[in-house]
Amino acid sequence: MDARSRASQRAIPPSPMSSSLSDLVARLERALEADGPARVAGLRGSAPAFCLAQLVQRRPRAALVLAATGAEAEAFAADLRFLLGDEGATSPLTRRVHHLPGWEVPPFEPLSP
Repeated sequence: MDARSRASQRAIPPSPMSSSLSDLVARLERALEADGPARVAGLRGSAPAFCLAQLVQRRPRAALVLAATGAEAEAFAADLRFLLGDEGATSPLTRRVHHLPGWEVPPFEPLSP
């Protein structure tokens, strides 16, 4: 079985039977306890940030989120800061959420980021 097949088997879609995002977070937590990474698909708006905030509060550890665009990354970071109560932190040493923007270097440009 290749990595792509394993990843698709571990994807956890929101269940129509699930009564809340808290149920989804509990299922995701169990999946992470089982073995390594897991994916969640189909969430909209601030729901992905809510799920990650709940997981970080239940199991404090570092998390990395990759977004498709800079705007999506900024919105996700803002949502996560709000949900974790990290909005007032001004020092990089006290912040829990960090947004690291892309370098915006075209792929065939002779520049190094």
